[in-house]
Amino acid sequence: MSPSFSKVFLAVVAVAVLATTQSEASLCAKSSFPKLCESVIGGTSSPEAALTKSIQASLKQFLNAQSTARHTNANKSCREQCAEMYQSAIDSLNHSLEYVKTKDIGGLRSELSAVLTYVETCNDAFAEFQIKNPYANTNEKLKEYGDNNLVLAAAIH
Repeated sequence: MSPSFSKVFLAVVAVAVLATTQSEASLCAKSSFPKLCESVIGGTSSPEAALTKSIQASLKQFLNAQSTARHTNANKSCREQCAEMYQSAIDSLNHSLEYVKTKDIGGLRSELSAVLTYVETCNDAFAEFQIKNPYANTNEKLKEYGDNNLVLAAAIH
């Protein structure tokens, strides 16, 4: 093996490694919450796989939020509204997983956008009664996950 072949081989390997690293980082680059995004997708470089991971993580968060909403002492009407909105978000996230598989970009973006609307509807329930929202911090975190989902969905072509 000649010395020039080894250098060329090393250069090609280095470029391939750098390209992979850049694509992993670039998936979360446009996110308002890049640290959360990167921690959720765990170095995944495929946009579809990254989005699937992110949606699955979002589902876990919404299931926890729904359980909390059902078992707190918050205003009953608001609590029920939030539990219902969390269920609607869970349904939309499950539909989104199907849309990732079928590459239905329009349906995917629509469902992921709806998830954010459901969170805001929960917030609005408390605002209408002018009472403190005990789910405010949870809802902010849910919106971070939702934002990341939309950013990752934009990377799918």
